[in-house]
Amino acid sequence: GFYDSPGSAQSVAADAEYAYLADGHTGLRVIDISNPTTPTEVGSLDSVWASDVAVSDGYAYVAAWSEGLIIVDVSDPSAPTDGFSYPTSSVAFHILVKDGYAFVTDGTEARVRIVDIGDPTSPVAVGCLQGMHWPSSGALAVAEHYLYVVQRGLQVVDVSDPADPTAVDSYDWRGAVENLDALDEHVYVAGGKDGLLILRHVSRDDSIPPATITDLTGIAGSTAGTVDLSWTAPGDDGLEGTATSYTVRYGDRAIVAESGWSLA
Repeated sequence: GFYDSPGSAQSVAADAEYAYLADGHTGLRVIDISNPTTPTEVGSLDSVWASDVAVSDGYAYVAAWSEGLIIVDVSDPSAPTDGFSYPTSSVAFHILVKDGYAFVTDGTEARVRIVDIGDPTSPVAVGCLQGMHWPSSGALAVAEHYLYVVQRGLQVVDVSDPADPTAVDSYDWRGAVENLDALDEHVYVAGGKDGLLILRHVSRDDSIPPATITDLTGIAGSTAGTVDLSWTAPGDDGLEGTATSYTVRYGDRAIVAESGWSLA
């Protein structure tokens, strides 16, 4: 199918039935794609300059250039409503939404702003990463608790605490970087004429402990002197990731401190 937008299509986000098109100076266009062979516009919001868009739970999050972050209620796709906003200090041209947060590149100020959108009707700025190097594509990707930012190569930012984003690593890529995506520890970079670059990010500081096991149970084993244990595996870093191994110890009294663990 084909849809000829009235503006200049910059970015698109889609769900099962609709595509949300950031169409530059003609704003946000909502396209019915239930029949992909005949995409049809069903709604629009012309009052914003739409550079990028992400969609989550009935809201479209629009990077609206000098207007900052615009949150649009698209629960009725035929009548998108511009209701909530968060101003950036310069130009917002890329956005990524993940786990209740919006990550917005703040153009000429060389920042990535982190906005809590747990309540989309009342967005709250919680963190800001400064010292980015523009110009660049400023594209964003996130996996586990790392944010990947395109800026003179690739910047890796620990966002496990959104209020305190910390640059922890970088990759110096001299070629063009047009866009990227991330899954687990791998980053996939669209390098323009240089093709696809696949990177593996290995954390240099494993300082986040696994989450607490809350449902450990034990029953007598099938042979004398044994016990069968079961539990729900936590993540490797808090609730994120997957633990690769476990150490099981026993003692003749409750282990309530690290010193007791070392003696078990």
